[in-house]
Amino acid sequence: MEDLSSNEIFLDILDNFTIEAENSIETEKLAKELKKIGKIDFNNFDNVEKRAKLFLKISESLYQSSKISINEFFYYQNHAIEGLMFESRFSEGHYNSELQPIEDEIDKVKEKHNLKSDEYWLIDEAPSEYQILNEQYEKVLDNKIEKLFREFASAKALASFLNEKKIFKEIVEIGRKSVFVKDETDRLTELNKIYKKEADLNESAKAFLSASILLGSIIETKMIIKCLENPDKVKAVVREIKSNKEKINIKSNKPTDWNLNALIEVSKKCNWLPNIETEKFVFSTENICHFIRNIRNLVHPGNHIKKASSLTLSENNFKKIKNSYELICLTLNGT
Repeated sequence: MEDLSSNEIFLDILDNFTIEAENSIETEKLAKELKKIGKIDFNNFDNVEKRAKLFLKISESLYQSSKISINEFFYYQNHAIEGLMFESRFSEGHYNSELQPIEDEIDKVKEKHNLKSDEYWLIDEAPSEYQILNEQYEKVLDNKIEKLFREFASAKALASFLNEKKIFKEIVEIGRKSVFVKDETDRLTELNKIYKKEADLNESAKAFLSASILLGSIIETKMIIKCLENPDKVKAVVREIKSNKEKINIKSNKPTDWNLNALIEVSKKCNWLPNIETEKFVFSTENICHFIRNIRNLVHPGNHIKKASSLTLSENNFKKIKNSYELICLTLNGT
């Protein structure tokens, strides 16, 4: 074996693995500290602050040890700062010295327009003087959140929060869904959005092979969702397949366990893949699905060198693949 002790790339990789291992150990220590604090008590300011600060450290440690993605990392950072620290300080009246004078002026405007204390305008229907005061109020809150981010957020989360706020919020929302969306159908729907976004990025970069594989994964996910949404119909079809001892081997009753070949067969028998007839031709959507499946299976290198004549996909190849993908999407959506 080659001596790698002086290979810079090897040493950098080893350093990264060491950092990950150290962060895993650190996460365990921090988790034990969090457990000692006990359940969160929103009536106890110190309790909330301690939990939030530990939460920030744990989320960074999890991210550095590759246990969570950047989406969950940013969500946890945002939750600790905005959802815990900021809300706790707001509730405790830490910002009243700046907010109360604005609130008093808002009350005067409401009184002037005969608005009761428990009544409010839609912001775009409010008088201009109210809108100006509301903007001042929101600006104070935004400044307080930014100050907390500057003081407590990790460098990576802070940079995104300050420099690309819209993207930061989008990442946080993806992280929130990843953490809290537990329903299989909902998670698969969110997963498909990620597949589509990355497929589009790959297409833009002319990385047609990876884009095509992702489009195949989207079709597979759509078929799983369709099966989950129609359990009675699918159960009947699976019973038929098993009783007829067909070539498609379906051992599990869970669509999430099936391969794309099985999903295509079930979809066909559920009448979700009707043929498309034109004046000249009849197009088999089942065959088109298998074409997409074969392209998706190029992710396996052994399969690729045996089944594909070329190691790459051209723009013309991709055009046909994308047309096939779009046709099957429309067909599944319409049945």
